Amino acid sequence: MTFVEACEYIQSKLGFYYNAKKVNAQLKQFRTQGMSYDDICERVMYWYDYSGKGDPSKSNGGIAIINFIEVAFQQWKKSQQQLEKKKKSLDDFKLDTNKSSKIISVKIDRDFKLPNST
Repeated sequence: MTFVEACEYIQSKLGFYYNAKKVNAQLKQFRTQGMSYDDICERVMYWYDYSGKGDPSKSNGGIAIINFIEVAFQQWKKSQQQLEKKKKSLDDFKLDTNKSSKIISVKIDRDFKLPNST
């Protein structure tokens, strides 16, 4: 993800409240702390799409909330990974059961008679 893509994504979440100057500075700050643009946007996504607490009107135009949600974000991410693991396990099980089942087509001839039958 590029700087511009990250700005566009964050703007889509903050809408009218988006402050480009503030977000640009915060993105640069988070990058110096070692976060990628993907890392930053993943946290923004968690806050606004999954936490149930994200309110753009309370954002002051920026994404400083990232500094305060790390523990909750990590717990959510861990639960998502566990769900994905269970889903993959279930998908693998479905594949195994599909491999063992076969469809057999049978054509019945009504005039067929067993040998030695009357």
